[in-house]
Amino acid sequence: MPSPLPVDRARYLRLRWQARAATAVACLLVAPVLLEVLRAARSGDRAGALWLLNLALVVAGAGAVVAAMWKRSFAARPHVLPVDAGPGQAAGVPELDEPSGRHLGLGGDQEPPSRW
Repeated sequence: MPSPLPVDRARYLRLRWQARAATAVACLLVAPVLLEVLRAARSGDRAGALWLLNLALVVAGAGAVVAAMWKRSFAARPHVLPVDAGPGQAAGVPELDEPSGRHLGLGGDQEPPSRW
């Protein structure tokens, strides 16, 4: 039986719900501006370019906030590893846990490509 993780699962769940709520709020902020862009495009109104610029600013601002919240939630996610993790199980890729060998091309073991 693995030992309990030194992470706060409640914090992770709280951050994940906050990120979900921020995503919903961002969608609610973008929706009316997007509708105005579509309305201006259908009517041929010249103010549509300003609405499009406004939409780009709203999406960029809301996207930055939402991305930061999801990144913080992802960083707080608990990672479960077995207690007796051997080589290749900690990183998930066995080649990363083994010591690197001699470089083949720079060590003279192989001929360089003919274009050189």
